[in-house]
Amino acid sequence: VDDTHPAMQALNLIRDFNPESIATLSLAPLCLADTEQLITDSLHCSIARGKSLVELVHQKTDGNPFFINEFLKTLYSESLLNFDLIQHCWQWNIDAIVEKGITDNVVELMLRKMQLLPLETQQMLQLASCLGSRFDLELLSILAGQSEDDIIQILWPAIEEGLVLQERMSVTTGKERLLNESQNTSIAQFKFLHDRMLQAAFESVGVSEQQQTHLEIGRILRNKHFEVEVSNSENQSSALFSIVESLNFARSLITDDVERLHLAELNQQTADLAKSSSAWDAVVRYAGKGIELLPDHCWQSCYQLTFSLLQLKAEGEYLCGHPEASDRLYSELLEYCHEDILKAEIYSTRSIENSGRGLW
Repeated sequence: VDDTHPAMQALNLIRDFNPESIATLSLAPLCLADTEQLITDSLHCSIARGKSLVELVHQKTDGNPFFINEFLKTLYSESLLNFDLIQHCWQWNIDAIVEKGITDNVVELMLRKMQLLPLETQQMLQLASCLGSRFDLELLSILAGQSEDDIIQILWPAIEEGLVLQERMSVTTGKERLLNESQNTSIAQFKFLHDRMLQAAFESVGVSEQQQTHLEIGRILRNKHFEVEVSNSENQSSALFSIVESLNFARSLITDDVERLHLAELNQQTADLAKSSSAWDAVVRYAGKGIELLPDHCWQSCYQLTFSLLQLKAEGEYLCGHPEASDRLYSELLEYCHEDILKAEIYSTRSIENSGRGLW
């Protein structure tokens, strides 16, 4: 996740308030001994008997726990790992597994699993991947132009395979119960099993199709949250990042000057929100996208927006360790600034920043 994710924004706020209250734990891959314990425990076999399988799996997965589980599931689904009902133990053939040539890339493995699904399910997963790791049934239904019941019917093979999981709904025992619950739940939500599954589905879509889909998503969300009177501004704020990310991804398809200017304004609002969470990388990114969207002669046609975007980017660049880029932006701001009090603020900010750099 990046700095715009709600969890990261919350962590940044906590870190600003009390830096010592957060400890970061980095999880390393499993070592060979851990992989050995995982596999021998799962297959109820001795270390000696499982040695060759453990070494192969560890080599293929590099100790990634998610990849190990998916690799073993793939072996089972392709009848390379079977339970012998007579001898009451798991059986496998290392030579057959090696000959099968199962990929050592987790994204390719997930793509392979997705390609075994019905074509319409694959296409729906591709569409859902443009909504992110989590997606709600209502938006996917609008995007696909199909009813929510039809969407569930199409997604069901992926749900059965565990590639897509349900959220905000109780665990179901079958498709009929899922259909009933979706009708009684305000917003039925789903999520991809793992970010690698999301990546596999998304990368199987052509770039032009990705952009077109993101453009539709961004416009649907924008119309829902910003072109009607919305009483809950918190809903707007939470939706803003999704709207801007989608429209930025598809910005090359937006040719209307009014829409491009509106997107620049949304990027300015998003950069402001990121600033409030001290997510300075995000501030630079959104302010930069907003500046790219400004029209020619922007200082004459939209002075306030241009000033705000450059000021946000200048502050963000400095705090991200790019003082030269920050200086160039401040120089442009001073060149076009009309008000003495704003010039004084910029000089004051530059003075503080230069003191921090040891420039007196």
